[in-house]
Amino acid sequence: MAKKRSNGQCADCGKTGKLTLEHVPPKGCFTKPRPTPLPIYTCTRCNKISSEADEEMKVFIGATATNYSPKGQDLGESFMRSIKHNSKLRRRILSGKLTDRVYDDEGNMKPEVVNLTWDMKPLVPLWNKMARCLYYYEYGEVIPEKTVLEAPLMSPQTTLDTRITDLMETGYVGNDREFQYVVIRAFEVDKFRFHCQMLFWDRLRIDVSGSIK
Repeated sequence: MAKKRSNGQCADCGKTGKLTLEHVPPKGCFTKPRPTPLPIYTCTRCNKISSEADEEMKVFIGATATNYSPKGQDLGESFMRSIKHNSKLRRRILSGKLTDRVYDDEGNMKPEVVNLTWDMKPLVPLWNKMARCLYYYEYGEVIPEKTVLEAPLMSPQTTLDTRITDLMETGYVGNDREFQYVVIRAFEVDKFRFHCQMLFWDRLRIDVSGSIK
């Protein structure tokens, strides 16, 4: 059961009242023992906004980043169970564009592998909310209401901006750096902007930026 507290401030929308512990990072994206969620709380409404995307996020992580982790097999088996028992999710995933033209480093086609063009739209609200929650956790403030969030960028590579690599070394959750993050904000004259970078399983990178223009 999720821990609850009263009269606090929702990390997402800023409203006060009864709050529920938000799983940041999402618990379904990790094998047991899972990383302890950060002490971030949201209201019931905000907590439910991304609930449907949680399982899809687990499948996405299991199908991509975990292929490169020693722990990936366990999570891979978990996501296989998810798509086996969730026919709606399975149909949605497989509605993406499939292609069997996958080649190894020597240019030979790998017939046992297919590429899937993943539909990222359902995951955008979850990624945006995680960025807002991490911002609240770092600065103790809700992102200004008029902030416009740009479309999240996802990269399956580990190429990182060297200016923030050192910061990410201190902002990781769980064992083996299963989830790393960094949040940076800047204030200018009549402007505010922030950038949140999340790294799952040392492989999958998601960038969320926002600004008041």
